Amino acid sequence: MPKLFDYDATDISQAYAAARRLTDERAHVWAAYLRRELRGHDVRAIIDLGCGVGRFAALVLRQNLVRVV
Repeated sequence: MPKLFDYDATDISQAYAAARRLTDERAHVWAAYLRRELRGHDVRAIIDLGCGVGRFAALVLRQNLVRVV
């Protein structure tokens, strides 16, 4: 039988967030890219579906680009 892993008993999310931090400089580059790519498209919402801490969802929300669900 596989050993169960208690994710909630770890600090994995904090370590991941620190290692994959979105600096202000990188956030600016990504925000400019997203604004350019979204221009002219009827995008009403973006779903941030994946493994991580939602750093891009937070970026999109802060930039007021579209609704984030």
